[in-house]
This record gives sequence, structure tokens and C-alpha cells, in this order.
Amino acid sequence: AMTPSAVRLMAAACARLGMNTAGAALLASVLEPDFVAIASVMDGPMPALPYDAPWLECVWELPVLELLSEKATRLLHTMPEARNPKAVQHEVIRLVQRPMFSSFQPEAVKARARALLRQRLFQRLLFWALGQDAPEGE
Repeated sequence: AMTPSAVRLMAAACARLGMNTAGAALLASVLEPDFVAIASVMDGPMPALPYDAPWLECVWELPVLELLSEKATRLLHTMPEARNPKAVQHEVIRLVQRPMFSSFQPEAVKARARALLRQRLFQRLLFWALGQDAPEGE
């Protein structure tokens, strides 16, 4: 298993590479997410869709999604015609409404969903590091 300190180092590396959303997803993927560290990583530029969509898809922690929505709302107040903040808000709504994380789902279903998204995140990071596209349907 990855140690929390290894995940923090990987997230910091992602942030230095301009991959703030991937870094935040990494920090949120550990058993005890550090929401202060996540907010610090997300303090960078707004996620750019569709580029950041694969990373956003791997986020399930509601506080992180709320932070993204709030960030998009603030940007829309200053730039009402901007497309990206609107796209981020729509993506956040889609992610919050995922059936696998519904409050009606048993904890076992949610745990399997978190494990699947954690695995998908690490696979995507690996393919990104290798300069390859992730296979379809991964």
C-alpha cells in the first residue's frame, strides 16, 4: 500500500507539473484525506475541461467537489461568459450524482467504487508518465 507521505510527494510533483487536479485527486484518494493540503493544491488554476476530466472523475470526496464548485462560482462572478467554469460546475454536479456514491448504497458498494476509482487514478497517472493514452474502458 502507498504511504500517505508517498502520496503527498506524488501530489506535490503533480502540482509542480501543473496537474493540480490530479494532485488533489491523489490527496483525496488516501484513507484519511488531508483537506487542507487538497485545498492548497486546488488553490492553483481552475481545472481545464476536457483535459482535467479524467482526473476529476477519480474524485469522490464531497468536500473536494464542493471546493471545485465554489471556485467555479467565484470565477463566474468575475467572468460570467467563461465556458470552463460552467463546464466544471456541470461536471461537479454529474460527479456528485453518481449512483455508486448515493446515500442509499450500502457501504460495501461505496468502498468498491472508491477502490475502483483509486485504481483508475493510479493507472491514468502511470499511462500519463509513460506518455501513453490510457486504454479505452479502463
